[in-house]
Amino acid sequence: MLLIFLLPVIAALPALIGLYDANPMLYVGALAQRFTHGATGIPYIDPNNGFTTQALGYRAALNWLNGTVPWWNYFSGVGLPLAAEYQPAAFFPPTLMLLLPNGMLLQHILLQILAGWGTYGLLRQLGLGRLAAVTGGILFAFNGALAWFDHASALPVPFLPWMLWGVERAFAKAVLGARGGWRLFAVALWMGLVAGFPETAYLNGLLALAWSLLRLWQAGGHRLAFLSRLTLGGVVGLALSAPQILAFFEFLPHAWLGAHDGAFAHAALNPAALLPSLFFPYFYGPIFAYSREWDPLGPIWGSIGGYISLIVVIAGLYGAMLRRTALTWLLLIWLLTVLAKSFGIPQVTALWNLIPGVAQAAFFRYAVPTWELAFIILAAQAIDSLRGQDHEQPPYRRHIAVLSGLLVLAGVFYAVSLRHHLYPVAPLRHWALAAILWVTLMVSAFNVVLSRCRPTRAATAIAAILVFDSALMFFIPTLSNPRSGDVDMKAISFLQENLGLQRFYSLGPVQPNYGAYFGIAAINHNYLPVNKRWVDWVPAHLDAYADPISFTGNYRAAGSTVPTPSQELIRNLSNYEWIGVKYVVAPTGVNPFLSALTSKTDATSVSPLQMSPGNSAAGTLPAGLTDKAVVIDRVGVSIGNYNNTSDGILTAEVCVDSACASGQRDLKESIDNATFVIPLNRDLRIDPVSIVSYRFTRNGGSKPLALWKAATREPAQEQRLEGPTGPQNGYGLQIRLQIRDDKAPAAKQVYADRIMTVYELNQPSPYFEDLQRSCRVTAHDREHVTTECSAPSTLLRRELFFPGWAAKVNGSLTPITEHKDLFQAIALPEGKSTIVFRYEPPHMIWAWIAMFVAFGVLILSTMKKIPHERKRQ
Repeated sequence: MLLIFLLPVIAALPALIGLYDANPMLYVGALAQRFTHGATGIPYIDPNNGFTTQALGYRAALNWLNGTVPWWNYFSGVGLPLAAEYQPAAFFPPTLMLLLPNGMLLQHILLQILAGWGTYGLLRQLGLGRLAAVTGGILFAFNGALAWFDHASALPVPFLPWMLWGVERAFAKAVLGARGGWRLFAVALWMGLVAGFPETAYLNGLLALAWSLLRLWQAGGHRLAFLSRLTLGGVVGLALSAPQILAFFEFLPHAWLGAHDGAFAHAALNPAALLPSLFFPYFYGPIFAYSREWDPLGPIWGSIGGYISLIVVIAGLYGAMLRRTALTWLLLIWLLTVLAKSFGIPQVTALWNLIPGVAQAAFFRYAVPTWELAFIILAAQAIDSLRGQDHEQPPYRRHIAVLSGLLVLAGVFYAVSLRHHLYPVAPLRHWALAAILWVTLMVSAFNVVLSRCRPTRAATAIAAILVFDSALMFFIPTLSNPRSGDVDMKAISFLQENLGLQRFYSLGPVQPNYGAYFGIAAINHNYLPVNKRWVDWVPAHLDAYADPISFTGNYRAAGSTVPTPSQELIRNLSNYEWIGVKYVVAPTGVNPFLSALTSKTDATSVSPLQMSPGNSAAGTLPAGLTDKAVVIDRVGVSIGNYNNTSDGILTAEVCVDSACASGQRDLKESIDNATFVIPLNRDLRIDPVSIVSYRFTRNGGSKPLALWKAATREPAQEQRLEGPTGPQNGYGLQIRLQIRDDKAPAAKQVYADRIMTVYELNQPSPYFEDLQRSCRVTAHDREHVTTECSAPSTLLRRELFFPGWAAKVNGSLTPITEHKDLFQAIALPEGKSTIVFRYEPPHMIWAWIAMFVAFGVLILSTMKKIPHERKRQ
């Protein structure tokens, strides 16, 4: 048990002592300055470790700290449910750890320890010895789901073995005729349900159900006793989770669910995902590191749910050979059917989809912990069986040697079939080869140990091999954490001090939901489920091309030619002001209120064009940049200045047909990974038929500089780019030609630094507004306002209209009506009024009662157990 505690702490020691920074805000939040990248790739597959677990989880924890139940999030969209969204894990006790420094890292360490301890207890309950139980515990503490995920989907993972342990305790107590046996199952179920991800919890529950049915069949005359313990544990566990569950189900009728409406029924992993899932975890390199080099790699990484090393698979199969019990057969059947569904075997998929809820879940991704644990239990059985052998040679060693050799060869042959995709990319090729060689080494060591050691020694050696491999595979993605960086708190402080009750809209910096983290309201959101009213309103009034889940202000699908978020902002500016947007936050170097002509390149596939002193890069922009005559006075180009270190002068020359203009600017004024704008010495007129040529030259300096080149979208947009090393066919620079505009500006700049620029809109609407203009309104916060009216009026509150909101005027409940299909409105009487708004999901009183009764049952049964145990002693 101590070893299971220590190893996750040791693995995280580099982060704990500051060798790298495990704060996802640095690489997800678009807020980092003085940022230093770690190894290639990213630490975790899903960025929701930042958007939801960190940002919304921190907000929920802060609400609890302030004595408020975290029902509502004022700081995303125009107000959205918080606990009901589920992923913030508002009722999950470890969420409070996010209030601590390094909270995300500490929470993840705790998850590993709990996963390990739960597996250890389960294996000991199954009768396995300490070596096997400790090994199994460590393997699950370092499992592939926890290695590759740190967002809400990972939170229920540790409670799967605890649930199974609870089933085993109920079974054992029922057979022995002993008291109790239901509490562990109740607590494990409770923790799994409130841990922030219903899909993972539900799929874990299906394995627990299958396990329970097996034990029910084996219980014989004790079936009623076993079933009664499980039923009691299940009812108490559900009751303890009642506030979270009820809030979620009250939200669902008003929620947009994306593919969870049944589109996942036949979704499956790409066959090429078999290699990192079951054979060679880093066959494709670190997470997302080379996804641009082969198109399927992005979707493979985006849908995979974890991994298990081939050496654990082989050890598990060996365990199945050595111990052929009913439980072994259950685990093998589970493995085969779950993997068949995950990889899209039609007949098996159809059978799984008959189970309610399966068609609505991303089964291929979130069932992974169940088959990982199944393999680990079987592997632990192998160690335990060897430990108990007194033969000179382990049994079935030749069988497993042949089987393991065939599995390695199968993986290698499949890998070879992909060589034409992998070989041209040297780093990808090297990672693939290294992954194969490592697994071959581990499998060879496994078979050498079996062939040369007595069973008892072989058990110890195999345990060491499995633990070392699992810990190493877990450690690799942590190297992709940033080495250093800090959050742009000066900009955050500006927003906190000046935003008031109004909102801001981000075109990149302060990514969605981080407004909730800092207590500054942003209309951006990254939510699922998300309120239907809001996601319908956004494309109709704000951004016709916004993604329903990720309204980020800087996202368009790769190769998209639709208007940008900035263009949609300008088109619908009055609507942004009407919903209360005071500030627009843009990356430094980008002014969305200045019109510009841009080169047609794919910004999702950029690479550096290195520019040493004296180097030049030149190209042309084809005709058709504009549909009317415009005048430009500045030119911008996207650059990389290597953490704001570039120096020297960048000179630009722009020619439109035969007319040319030039300008220059000191690179010390540039911002890393932003558009560097250079004023021109004369205006240039561009017509629809004009061809624009450009040349950028670097003069002086000694630090590195790169111009970001990107793939052109189609042959007609070819820029004929010529770089320092020659033609760059199929690529072009990211050029921005700013149009001179003599009209009054739609916004004024009020803040700027190296990360972001803040623009204040001219006419943002207030949070509270008297629609008849007959009242004086004094807002104290978002829930408390006083009015003094000369005549009856209507108070508009710019907060999402949603079931559960209540308003009291002078202590009396007042109906809340819907205003323009989005906001809340109430009637105001003449005279002075004090108004209080409160939100709680409907019918919540019953959930609170169920929860407190369940706590009472749990506590009373524990108190009764203590004297009973003392009597037995």
